[in-house]
Amino acid sequence: MNDIQQLFAILFGIYFATTVGTSAKFYGFDSSAVSLGDFRALARLSATFVFLNFLPLVYFLLILHWLQSSTAKPVQFVPALGVLFASLGGFALYRFFVAVMALRYKNKDGKERHVFYSHPDDRTGVLKAYLTCRQPPEEGVVPASGVFLGGLIWLVVCLVTFCLLTQGRCCLTSA
Repeated sequence: MNDIQQLFAILFGIYFATTVGTSAKFYGFDSSAVSLGDFRALARLSATFVFLNFLPLVYFLLILHWLQSSTAKPVQFVPALGVLFASLGGFALYRFFVAVMALRYKNKDGKERHVFYSHPDDRTGVLKAYLTCRQPPEEGVVPASGVFLGGLIWLVVCLVTFCLLTQGRCCLTSA
């Protein structure tokens, strides 16, 4: 691993940890609800794995690959700033996750419900009591399309800035 890849790995690791810490409020890995029979919790767990584990890994490996041929040193400000933007691009994946968690549908009574959260009124017993504290956070109220678009814009800005600051050497020549 070259020096600039190491810088990216450190920065991405810091921001990835921040993202994971922030995502707890969505109850993404709620295996207790899964064990109680909440199929939406299983779907949420699957979506969380994809958006907060698998896609960040793919993104991380892609940027590492693009940086593989770089001869830039971390002490060179402009390439290091480009790597900072590549690291910050990972936050877009969190926005995509939030957009998925914010998806809604109308039930047969015409009430709007979240796709990935079971409503306590729709359940009985222990699961009903458990679900009263497992509702989406306020952030999940924003329309999914708006959250997704914001994440997409953020990702594009970060990757374009990364490519510009590394003069395209990282992004374009090793693809």
